[in-house]
Amino acid sequence: MFSIRLLMPGEEQDLTDTLQANLDALRSFGVDTQKKSVQKIAQLPHVTPELIQAWGDYLRTLPHVKNLPGYLLTQVERNIPLPTVAPSSRTQSHPLPEDVEQRVLALGWADDIGEIADYYAREPERTLAWLEAAARSRVSNKAGFLRKRLREGNWPPKATPARKYNLSFEDEVESHPRPQAPPIAAADIPAEVVEQWRFVRMQLQQTMPKDAFERHIRPLILTGCHHGEFTFAAPDADSVAWLRDRMTAILQRQLLS
Repeated sequence: MFSIRLLMPGEEQDLTDTLQANLDALRSFGVDTQKKSVQKIAQLPHVTPELIQAWGDYLRTLPHVKNLPGYLLTQVERNIPLPTVAPSSRTQSHPLPEDVEQRVLALGWADDIGEIADYYAREPERTLAWLEAAARSRVSNKAGFLRKRLREGNWPPKATPARKYNLSFEDEVESHPRPQAPPIAAADIPAEVVEQWRFVRMQLQQTMPKDAFERHIRPLILTGCHHGEFTFAAPDADSVAWLRDRMTAILQRQLLS
């Protein structure tokens, strides 16, 4: 959607005053307001001095927040609602349900668990979803995986039902031309299958040597999924041989997980 806003006489001065007030509020929490990126955030229509003050005061109460200016800018830019649970009450009582805390610690979490408590207070369903995804993942640093995904603000891709897959690889030069969009699968592949393949690619990228992933996995295109058989288009015959020898069992295990 494209829109144009026309300013009435006097509105331009009001906008300038609001921008200056936002910059003053950010500066009071240690934000470098000379940066253009900060000034762009201060000009966002939802940003107000009151919002900045509320988030800044709240973040100051959290012991795990080490970079208050950076964290404040993230929360304000995304227009994230303030948690409904007061930080003092989470500190005085148990910050997380005991079973949730045990699941976090089981991932190898060694930092202040207050950050997870903060996410859980605001978005319990998303936090639990990523907690489950981290436990299922095959990455070595599951705690780091959980932290990164929660900070990104996204949801885990939906897992497809467990099925037995037969995999085959083809030389795309001789058979399928590489589809242009979407970049990892042909256009007729069901969306849930594409998301599952995207999640598997993400796991492989975190666990495989970079050169091997870039050479053989990143160019891999899912071109078919029929009756439990997945067909991938590889960039060349060498990749086909490499994938058949080294990745068939791994991909089957990943897709079944």
